[in-house]
Amino acid sequence: MVGYFFIEYQYFYKISKLLHIIVYLKVYSQKYINIVTTNINIIYVKKMFSFV
Repeated sequence: MVGYFFIEYQYFYKISKLLHIIVYLKVYSQKYINIVTTNINIIYVKKMFSFV
């Protein structure tokens, strides 16, 4: 019984860890995308002003 519970706990722990990683990656990628888009916008604006 204890062994079975331990196995269940291991699976639960692995799944929860995986979910944490997925959530972290989603949040991190969202931040990264925002940073990249703002950088692209800044570069674009600078180019526009340099032509003026």
